[in-house]
Amino acid sequence: MNLSITLVNLLGVAGLILAGYILLRPGTIAALTLREDLHRRLTRVIRRRRMTAGLMAAIALLFLIGVNFLHRLTVYATTLLWLAVLLMLIAVLLLAYIDLRSLRRIRDDLQEQIDQQIHTALRPQALQDHEDN
Repeated sequence: MNLSITLVNLLGVAGLILAGYILLRPGTIAALTLREDLHRRLTRVIRRRRMTAGLMAAIALLFLIGVNFLHRLTVYATTLLWLAVLLMLIAVLLLAYIDLRSLRRIRDDLQEQIDQQIHTALRPQALQDHEDN
């Protein structure tokens, strides 16, 4: 068997395993005291990551089909197969970009929430210190 075909088969199987792991593991949000809008955003992130994992599984499956049955497919079918793989890869990259932007916004909002909690926790102490002087 050709080395490149073996490597692509391993890549396809690894992609299926990784995508299956992401799809099947529970997407729970840590037990933090989050505002409702942050909780909704994190739920959307989990949903988006599952969509990405589904696309990754489809790409891995198409890789396996494309490499193992390439000699049996017509030129038109081969072109459609690799075009579908390319479009799915672009979709995965787009979802990853959206995920990063969303996580940055969530991080900024969480930092703002933490800053407000620290400010309110330290404010009575500052007032008491001021009254003591």
